[in-house]
Amino acid sequence: MNFRRTIALLSAGIIAAGVMAGTGITTMAAETISDAQAKAIALEDAGLSADQVTFDRIEMGTEQGASVYEIEFKTGSMEYDYDVAVADGEIVEESWEIRRPSASGSQIGEAEAKSIAVNDAGVSEADVTFIKTEHGDEDGIPVYEIEFEDQDTKFDYDVAKAGGKILHASRKVKVPACVAAAQKASADTNTGKTGEEAAIEAALNHAGLTANDVTGLHCHKDYDDGREVYEVEFRQGRYEFSYDIDVNNYSVLEWDKDYDD
Repeated sequence: MNFRRTIALLSAGIIAAGVMAGTGITTMAAETISDAQAKAIALEDAGLSADQVTFDRIEMGTEQGASVYEIEFKTGSMEYDYDVAVADGEIVEESWEIRRPSASGSQIGEAEAKSIAVNDAGVSEADVTFIKTEHGDEDGIPVYEIEFEDQDTKFDYDVAKAGGKILHASRKVKVPACVAAAQKASADTNTGKTGEEAAIEAALNHAGLTANDVTGLHCHKDYDDGREVYEVEFRQGRYEFSYDIDVNNYSVLEWDKDYDD
């Protein structure tokens, strides 16, 4: 497996309104997808069908500021891990690894390992920045641990020193489309308010609600991963909402919506 197909599909716009290629799923950008649709998206990307895999886990989580379905499944030889955005079905993060890896062949150098990783990612070496290239170990096999990024995506690879086989790979979107859309909407609807008032407005606008629609509205400053944010929380019916809002431009950094059963 490689990431070329994933990037090509995303850039072709399968997450727009309409039928997602090969899945039979129809979705509009304003809707959310189900866990069954998220599974289908992950399987389509992996080039597998449901009868070829065993699902280990699917649950809700947050990644890169987006609410996602966290999906793990495996075949006899591979393990896969996907984060699929609830808002629009975008694959926010994905990784795969060989379950019982082996490596053989002549030793390759660091430059060749980098080329193998970049080629698999389907990007040009001229368009990426290498973050890390280190010597490591993957299940007892010596590897090159290679991290690099382009404008939109971060990549992480383990390439065997013997023979150059890829034993593990991952791809993470820097800013999910739904998060970017929320940030733009927040900026576009800013009414000149500042401080907690502006943070609350940004969260409510993102949720499509007004102050009259919610209860338990609370806002305070806090730190998340060393970054100062406004934390906004409120309830609407049986749903609990929580937001991290940028203190400088009032964009939505992270959000979560939970059903209280």
